[in-house]
Amino acid sequence: MMGGHWFHELFGSPQLVQKERLTQHAMESVREHLGVDTPPEHVSCEVLEECIPQYVVGHQARLDAISAYLDERQLPISLIGSSYKGVSVNNCVHNANTAVDQLFTD
Repeated sequence: MMGGHWFHELFGSPQLVQKERLTQHAMESVREHLGVDTPPEHVSCEVLEECIPQYVVGHQARLDAISAYLDERQLPISLIGSSYKGVSVNNCVHNANTAVDQLFTD
């Protein structure tokens, strides 16, 4: 998956970019970062617009204020999900595990 606020800068319009260009960029990245030179047996490339959420400016300050509010009042609430600390499934799983760990250490 690639995209986000820098997509236009690197590739131009999502409606006009050639899928072959995106595939080539992905393969070059895999080669550069992972050292994999073997070409894939199958490649699938789809362009999906506005599918990676972007937090607004001030998002972290809002989260800090909410956390402070919950801590000051000792409210037993954990905020978990892509709306808070990371949009990927990996972020959500990590944050859920961290919240559960905190339940047993506090």
